[in-house]
Amino acid sequence: REGERAAKSWRGEELPFQKLLTAVWPIFELLAALEAQLIEAAEKSSVTQKTVLPSADPRNPTCSRPSREQLVAGLEHQRVEVIVVFGREDRVRILHRYLQRNLRKNGGVIDKVHFVVFAAMRQDMDFLQEILSENAAYYSYPVVTGKRLAKIYSVCTDPDTVYLKIDDDMVYLSDEAIPAMVRERLRNRCGLVSANVINHAI
Repeated sequence: REGERAAKSWRGEELPFQKLLTAVWPIFELLAALEAQLIEAAEKSSVTQKTVLPSADPRNPTCSRPSREQLVAGLEHQRVEVIVVFGREDRVRILHRYLQRNLRKNGGVIDKVHFVVFAAMRQDMDFLQEILSENAAYYSYPVVTGKRLAKIYSVCTDPDTVYLKIDDDMVYLSDEAIPAMVRERLRNRCGLVSANVINHAI
């Protein structure tokens, strides 16, 4: 018996804070009471706001988008030039279509596109010459100075022009992208503005 008492001697009496931890609290009843008070307060309020959601077919969802005229509104007199770091024909064939869509003559805001060659093969340069000749009024192959990546920005010489650098592997540009970036730059909240870019390894 003495051994049994010694073995059980480590069990002390239950402390008061242990009773608090193991007590059953009526949490759901408390929350229900609080919710009832909030509902009652809202019903007594003199101002009641009701939101009527438009009916729509969930099998045919729609997403309202601003027109292209709305996207470029207010930027009619702001000069915008794009610098494309050129080197890969297969990607630029896709980007070329988005550049065309965003030219000012086509309802966009781009006044000029400069192609700065960083690394290219002969067939890449042949394609560049082709699109330069077809769009001589808007596309250019400027003389650049500096080394490596610094030469890309040697084109930026006009402080009143907004310059956008676009890599040659951009294969999708939303209609909102370029106008939104130009507007953000004009707010003068920061020196550089970057778009939301989705990178994919394929």
